Amino acid sequence: MKHWVLLSCLFLSHLSIADLPVYKKSIGKPRVDAYLMDSSVIRVLPDQLHAVDIKIKYSADTLGYVLYASDGLIINETPSSADGDDDSGGILTIPVQIKVNRQGRFYIHIELTTEKDGVQTKGIISQVVSSESTDKAQTVQQKSQLGSIKILPSIETIKNNTNE
Repeated sequence: MKHWVLLSCLFLSHLSIADLPVYKKSIGKPRVDAYLMDSSVIRVLPDQLHAVDIKIKYSADTLGYVLYASDGLIINETPSSADGDDDSGGILTIPVQIKVNRQGRFYIHIELTTEKDGVQTKGIISQVVSSESTDKAQTVQQKSQLGSIKILPSIETIKNNTNE
């Protein structure tokens, strides 16, 4: 037993904090480092072609993208010299032509792939496209202006059911 204590003391005297393993603390799931510069709703009329520029701000070294449209929305990317690897100050402009064939709310989904400091991240951002009629928007606006909040009196009765 004496030898065991001496050996363990000898072993521990040669260890230092520098010999202990270093665990890196996770900062969470990496997310794509890009966002829409103008995330307001794009308003369009059904069955008409509209030209729109989608602008994405990014700070990564490289940026790749793929466009997807929800059902009922047709998008055509127009040729452009802009691309994610150019020196445009971290702003990507994607010129598209959009057309909807019915009234409703639609989405342009942009799947992004960024690479910064050797770390690649992927994510999806979406731009909202609406072709709702102005009549519906006016109806909603009128309903919100119709009344104020009315506070009505209430009576509360609490009954205790205790058998004594």
